Amino acid sequence: MAYYDELTALPNRSLFYDHLKKIMATHHRRQQQFGLITMDLDDFRRINDTRGHPVGDRILVEVARRISEQMEDSEFVARSGGDEFYVLKSRMASTKELEVLAHRILKVFEAPFKVDDYEYFISASAGIALFPDHGTDRDTLLQHADVALSEAKTAGKNKYWFFDQTIRDRIANWMEKEKDLRYAIQRREFVLHYQPIMDVKGQMVGAEALIRWNHPEKGLLSPFFFMELAEETDLIHPIGDWVMESVCQTCKQWKEEGLPPLTVSINLSSMQFRRTDLPDWISQMIHQYGVDPCQLVVEITETAAMDNLSHTKELLNRIRALGVQVALDDFGTGYSSLNYLRSLPMDILKIDKSFIQEMGNNPKETFIVRQIIDMAHELQLTVTAEGVEERVQWEMLEKYGCDHLQGYYFHRPMAEDKLREMLMKSTPHAPAETEHHRFH
Repeated sequence: MAYYDELTALPNRSLFYDHLKKIMATHHRRQQQFGLITMDLDDFRRINDTRGHPVGDRILVEVARRISEQMEDSEFVARSGGDEFYVLKSRMASTKELEVLAHRILKVFEAPFKVDDYEYFISASAGIALFPDHGTDRDTLLQHADVALSEAKTAGKNKYWFFDQTIRDRIANWMEKEKDLRYAIQRREFVLHYQPIMDVKGQMVGAEALIRWNHPEKGLLSPFFFMELAEETDLIHPIGDWVMESVCQTCKQWKEEGLPPLTVSINLSSMQFRRTDLPDWISQMIHQYGVDPCQLVVEITETAAMDNLSHTKELLNRIRALGVQVALDDFGTGYSSLNYLRSLPMDILKIDKSFIQEMGNNPKETFIVRQIIDMAHELQLTVTAEGVEERVQWEMLEKYGCDHLQGYYFHRPMAEDKLREMLMKSTPHAPAETEHHRFH
């Protein structure tokens, strides 16, 4: 009981550690290599959550049996715990033998696992580390095998990956960026820039709030440099809350200064959109700062909208019930399905800039833009064209009946004080050719 796993009858972690210690001592004296494989099952938690732990346990027993059957004289398998396993190969002439072993192990997952007349298709991932190349002590070797396992999971399911120093360096860099991002939230190093949204006559009717990280050493960073990290570490939630509150504070300030009302668009990531309390948070900010709900527009991408369609509809209906508008961003880059487009509760459709930039040069793209505008109007949606950079694009979009325009031809994103200056001007703003050339 002290050395064997009760469920699978495989050696447990304690026996594995003893075995590993002996092999390390022997191979250190002989200056020989050996290989360590750490592996786990992909998304196995879903089986436990949906089918129950008894079913999961029966699958683990079968997994252990299949892997054990693949072991040769110089190979040793143990169950680390949960759905995790260790495999040691103590005698090897080259790393090619480790690849063959990894292939052999992963191949056992090709056949389904049958429990009570139900078949479960499961995959696994594996990380490989070498002694002494990737560590001369137990903890370092295991750590590097785990790092390789994480890399294998990133590459997809049923994959294996060898550890190398570039992986470790990248992860160390990632961890350093995460630390900086956490400090950025504490120190309030983020700022909002606003890109005006114009009507076809060149008058500003709204603006899109765009977050920037005012890094103390690297300067102003666009979301491209930190948004993926924010989503993977769940820091997107405090950052997103800050954006919403900052926009509401700004709208309140504009109102107190007697500036004309302006709709402000706020981008929501797919992770933010999974929050069931999102409408409640928006409502709280609206009431706390006395914002007119019709001033706010939340933007979601097609991918985020399709992640869970029933959840999307429910959440959007709750948001629109507050009086807040909803925009579908980057239309044309995702699913672009008419079936869901007509069923989603929305107010605004934003045509992705990739279509706009080809207008005038590519007849097919021009035709598609015309059709999107006509279709959106039939669905009673307001259409905004993103990425307008040339006057000919503006003129064509006006001709085709597009409602709103956004892009460098009019304005780049600007600090809030610059936008306030524009709002203070009572005359409609129209882009000048000199301004356009200055931007390019």
